[in-house]
Amino acid sequence: SGIRYREEIGLDLWALPFRGIEIQGISIYNAITDGFIEHSYSAKTVLHGKINLRGFFVHTNYKDAFSSATLSVFSPDNAGLDGKMTKTGVSAEYPVSETISAALNYTDYTYQVSGDARHYGARLSCKGTAIHAGGSFSRMEGETARLRYTELRLYTVKRVERQTYSLDFITLRYDRPYNNMNSAYNMNGTAEYAVNNNLSASLSIDRGRDPDYNHFTRVMLSLVYTFKDVLEAHSGNR
Repeated sequence: SGIRYREEIGLDLWALPFRGIEIQGISIYNAITDGFIEHSYSAKTVLHGKINLRGFFVHTNYKDAFSSATLSVFSPDNAGLDGKMTKTGVSAEYPVSETISAALNYTDYTYQVSGDARHYGARLSCKGTAIHAGGSFSRMEGETARLRYTELRLYTVKRVERQTYSLDFITLRYDRPYNNMNSAYNMNGTAEYAVNNNLSASLSIDRGRDPDYNHFTRVMLSLVYTFKDVLEAHSGNR
């Protein structure tokens, strides 16, 4: 038919410009709209042999990203997405002990429609041989009611032989009611079973409510097959 539906060009970057500093990222270009969909780059280093420091920059243009949406509901206008979004931030993680780590993070957002916002918080996690748990407390301060809230997150992951179970709970408390809601939450439960070294199956259930969908339930069943043997054989023959 000659119709150009989707043409994208990607550039991956990985570099070690200085000892102990790693830079990686990607840029995605939409050849049909003649515009960049996203630039996403980060830099990592370790201070004093313990503190993992990471800085990042992300710029997204939703008009270019969803220019060829198959359904109108996924267009930036109908999905309520800002035309463009830029975020820059930094995070620092410190291993308190062999199993406990603490982290601080700060992110600055610039939205084309919703204005500016700042997100900052702290996280504490504990990782054992069979269970991993943690929690975080953060604050979003923006120019609109949707971007002014306090966030609490608690999560845990447990592994039993070939099985993995996880539970993740996030709740938001808005400074002012947004769409007649003072708070929102999302709870996710996932069970995964490794059938063998290549095949795994998982069931994920989301339950929650937010200003866009009120109460919602999402269920996803997935099967993942990894061609480990093929990749290892190919690598060995090179």
